[in-house]
Amino acid sequence: MCCCVIFAEADFLPGLIVDKFGDYLVAQILALGMDRFINVIVGVLDCFCHTGAFALHACKYGAKSVVAVDISDEALAQAKRNRVCMRQCVDILHEYQITKI
Repeated sequence: MCCCVIFAEADFLPGLIVDKFGDYLVAQILALGMDRFINVIVGVLDCFCHTGAFALHACKYGAKSVVAVDISDEALAQAKRNRVCMRQCVDILHEYQITKI
């Protein structure tokens, strides 16, 4: 079941959208002030990660687990180099590895 749990201004929470996809909640923070209300980020899935910048940013700011996925070998190689430079724990997967998880 998919539905919108919180829809920003319509629910008197400007800058926050929360959608439910099956057993998962996905939060979109669209305003700088809204991030002070989010204490725990459980997990992040960064699809089409390219160089992994979003995944590394999520890890730096408190995500408990981060998975970065891309189909491009070159992009994943750069994401892995960036992960080492940032000393962050991000699982970087090729698109074809997803089916093995």
